[in-house]
Amino acid sequence: RRKDRLRFLIAVAGADGHHALLTWAEIDPDFGHAPVLLAVGIDDTPLDRAGPQLVLPQDRCGARHISGINAIRVDGRYPSWT
Repeated sequence: RRKDRLRFLIAVAGADGHHALLTWAEIDPDFGHAPVLLAVGIDDTPLDRAGPQLVLPQDRCGARHISGINAIRVDGRYPSWT
């Protein structure tokens, strides 16, 4: 079912210890239309030294901009609320 995808959360961690959490609805075009970018280069130049970056242009303050991503975890296993 379409709604079943909404139980997934995406955790992103950077080399500097900064973490961000995204919902599946934020990355799925069936639910939201805001871009979520995993940048590996800028203007055809690889981000080798800085590492991959999470960029969410819709975030006004950039609090979830993560540089040097070293882990991405997708999890949808949560106990029942009953």
